[in-house]
Amino acid sequence: MRPRHVFLGLLLAAVGVWLACARLFPPAGSGRLLRLPLKGAGFRGAELALQPVEQAVLAGATWRKRTYDVGGQQCVLIAIDGTGNRHALHDPTYCFRGAGWEIVGQQTLALDGGEARRVQLRRGQERSEAVYWYSDGRTRQPNAWRAWTGTILQRLQLRRWSGETVLVMLQPAGARALDWPTLLRDFPELQQL
Repeated sequence: MRPRHVFLGLLLAAVGVWLACARLFPPAGSGRLLRLPLKGAGFRGAELALQPVEQAVLAGATWRKRTYDVGGQQCVLIAIDGTGNRHALHDPTYCFRGAGWEIVGQQTLALDGGEARRVQLRRGQERSEAVYWYSDGRTRQPNAWRAWTGTILQRLQLRRWSGETVLVMLQPAGARALDWPTLLRDFPELQQL
């Protein structure tokens, strides 16, 4: 046999073993979203239904959409685990722009194990802001490309070294600006996602 045929046969066998393992040991998902409490010390929440466009984007993914009152500050949380739909893990700036918002400023917020991105938004005379980050359960960071790359590596390695990547997005529930560092400090369960 020629060395090229041996190499090709070994390569095909390796791909076959990888595919069999991927089927036998499917991704378990993070479970972190399912454990996020509705109430705790200093906060309480309520479930929200997805809008039709959100349902289409998040079909097959595990998600949580809730309002939370954290020490008198009301916010909306959308958290997405893309295990069942890898396209659901997206760059939030696309959503903001798609809803007609213009990003007029951004800053970094410190989190346990990393950082989040805080964006200031404008739509006509309306002003708002949002905070978001991606988490693998150990590290938190706001870069979509880094999250996607990490997810691809997790899938190739059959998720042996880290948890599934989760996208966490927060926005004020009303027009009132929020004190994000205080909200995040008083709701530590968010940083554990």
